[in-house]
Amino acid sequence: MQIKQNVKTDIEAAIKAFHTGNLTDNALGFFRTLGYNTERQQPFNQKTYNYFKEYYAHESDNKFNEEKAQVKNWKYIDLL
Repeated sequence: MQIKQNVKTDIEAAIKAFHTGNLTDNALGFFRTLGYNTERQQPFNQKTYNYFKEYYAHESDNKFNEEKAQVKNWKYIDLL
């Protein structure tokens, strides 16, 4: 039971970390807390939708729907 509580506490702390600090670092920390292996990464040079669109979304052409993805609401993007 104690281990379960520790995991919940760790997850809660990882989520709260998003309030401050670097989003990429916080996301990687959250994934580690959940037990995910995120060693394979390719961080973006610029953390913007325009950068993503220029280098990645164009490859999918019509498959990427900006409206469904709500890109107007994006504040930060990275490839983790």
